[in-house]
Amino acid sequence: MMLVHEIDGKIIIHIQVPASSQVHKTGNTVYDRSSEGDFRLTQPHRIAELFNRKRVHYSECAIYPFLRFEDLADLE
Repeated sequence: MMLVHEIDGKIIIHIQVPASSQVHKTGNTVYDRSSEGDFRLTQPHRIAELFNRKRVHYSECAIYPFLRFEDLADLE
């Protein structure tokens, strides 16, 4: 969703960027997005922390070797 506002004769475009399970970068710069702002990460341990944090919160790329289709059936 995008909203356009005019304040003091200037156009403000307000967009909402959803959270992502992946780490994204612009150019060769990695940013940590949060509600407080976008923070450029340059230290390798900070980038590793970001990868680890996203890996814990999102599971679409996780492999569960002992999960079966029967385990996904509706529970009644």
